Amino acid sequence: MGILPQVYSTHQQETDSFRKIESIIPSEKFILRKESGGDYGVDCILEIIEDGFATNIRSHIQLKSKQNQFLDSDGYFKYSVPIKTINYLSNTLSSIFLIYSESEDVVYWEWNSVILEKINQSTKTGTKSFKYAFYKTLDDKSIDEIYLTIKNKNEIIINLGLNSLEKGVLENLITEDISYDLLLNFFKKNDYDSIVGKLKNIKDPTLGEISLLSLSYYNMYQYDKALMVILRFENKGFKNNHLLKIKACIFCEKGIKEKNLNLVKDAKKIHEEALNGECWDWLDYYNYANMDLALGNFKDAINKYNKALKINQKDARTWKNLAQCYYEIGKNKKAFSCLDQALIINPELIEAILTKAAMLRDVKKAPLNAVELYDQAMNIATQTGFDMNSIFYQKSLSFFQADKNLDAISTIQDGLIYFPGDFYLTNLKLSILAQRWSTDTTLAEMAIQDFSQQLEKYPDDIEAKKILAEIFLKNNDTKKFEDTIKLCLEQYEFPYNLDDLIDHNIELIFIFIKNIDKIHKYRKNSNLCGELFSIYELNIAHANEIQFHFDILYADLYTKIAKKLNKKNFLNILDKHLLSGIEVSKPVSRILSKHQSSKMKSKEEIADNIAHLIISIPEITIGEISRQIGHAAGILGYDSSLLDTNIDTSKKISDWFALSVEPIIIGANETYKIFKK
Repeated sequence: MGILPQVYSTHQQETDSFRKIESIIPSEKFILRKESGGDYGVDCILEIIEDGFATNIRSHIQLKSKQNQFLDSDGYFKYSVPIKTINYLSNTLSSIFLIYSESEDVVYWEWNSVILEKINQSTKTGTKSFKYAFYKTLDDKSIDEIYLTIKNKNEIIINLGLNSLEKGVLENLITEDISYDLLLNFFKKNDYDSIVGKLKNIKDPTLGEISLLSLSYYNMYQYDKALMVILRFENKGFKNNHLLKIKACIFCEKGIKEKNLNLVKDAKKIHEEALNGECWDWLDYYNYANMDLALGNFKDAINKYNKALKINQKDARTWKNLAQCYYEIGKNKKAFSCLDQALIINPELIEAILTKAAMLRDVKKAPLNAVELYDQAMNIATQTGFDMNSIFYQKSLSFFQADKNLDAISTIQDGLIYFPGDFYLTNLKLSILAQRWSTDTTLAEMAIQDFSQQLEKYPDDIEAKKILAEIFLKNNDTKKFEDTIKLCLEQYEFPYNLDDLIDHNIELIFIFIKNIDKIHKYRKNSNLCGELFSIYELNIAHANEIQFHFDILYADLYTKIAKKLNKKNFLNILDKHLLSGIEVSKPVSRILSKHQSSKMKSKEEIADNIAHLIISIPEITIGEISRQIGHAAGILGYDSSLLDTNIDTSKKISDWFALSVEPIIIGANETYKIFKK
């Protein structure tokens, strides 16, 4: 017959192995097919039959055989499995590893995921194979287990619409300690607390248990706990791509919550590492887009969200986040359209409800419509564990913008029951009371109580003192009004006493008190009193009175230019301020004249002082006004070079010098009156 192909023993073993399992696998339950493609790790495929119909519900099988080997003394059949084969099989659900022991005529088996778990727990690194101790035999009981497991796991995936993260958890989760009823309850009812209660205290959790526990914490928005579960696994030297994906999501959400963009950047790196060389599914695009959204890369995020939607158009969160991107770049119509699509898919998606509420309030100026959505979100949050803190805040803000101030305060107080002492809610309440106390006596009483408590905690809170002073003045509570003003003066160590202020117009006093912190900052850089002392040897009373006139002038200037500072109105404000300064020079010259005349003994001395005042008063006034303008404009960010250009082009300098003659005349007249006496 000539030379013919040799039948090698290994080929015969493969044939014998397949025939053996074919004889064991019941044909009424399974279709067994040989894999005809390249041998990368799958030798045959097992498809379940249900009620006489093929289902396409399958399990991949790696089939090996072994001669002249028996159970060891511990009752195990040990076999070195190739690690690359186990990794390959782990990419599909319910893969199985079979070994036919020819000497015993027995088929041993194990779930691929269980073998992978043991490999991950091993301390050996860099090896190509792992010796696994098989003990399960392919008997009738095992056949039933395999059939039900493959069928049930497939039903969970189909019925619950699992995403790739959840599929990864399920693929890892093949242990006798976890029931599928519990998984079904978890995915259907979002009962993460029960999952955490069952798994959090396990000493040596499996990969599946770690995946499920970390994902449960993640879905409960407890990002730190989710991260700790994964880090404990990684600290043992293990790594898993499903866990890396969950870890990337945790870093992203944690970074967003803590406003830490470095965490989000780390999330992108982890995500890229997990997907290195793999095909991206819709959830991979979605998660990566979330990271771009957090980093402000809105166009890149839109591109990734659209790629996710091409694969899966039924994910509400993708539509919601795409809406956020469109909102950020000013495409509000598209944003509302995406939000509506998200809420059609999932009417209880709380993030979409909150985003739509914020846009109704801020874009469409419909705060009361937003309140309705915040109420809806609140009901959902109580059932899901979503952080209600932000909902209380945003609902209160919506009431405030609708001028429903008492409702806003009531909502904040409800929030403070859940979150006692919360910084943001407390500050919002104080802000509302500060702005609206004058509209309602109830709000005024609340303001007195809350700002008084604020001062007990923070005695140097000057804003609280200002508001209380204004309320006490309106209520004609003179005693408390004066006490509060004293506290303001003492805090900044101003040299005035209360009597100095009471002599002035009450409106001027309020300009002074409202800007007392600004005046204090200005006086650190411009000590007018010190200059007057050196020139005139003034006593404290005279110096304080002069400084108070100029301090009110500065407060008035700051109040005016702080409201609106631009090219058109700035010079007009300066003109008015100069005229105000000339008016202030009248009492200043009077004070100086009286002070000087009290020391004069002869008409010659009086004449000398007249000349001195004629020179000094306008110089002091113009000098002080110049510094006031420069300082106020500087701290408000006005471009000084632009100021110089405007003044030059408008020829204001010559006008101002012409006006400065007036205080010279005023000073001379005041001194002349004294001279005549």
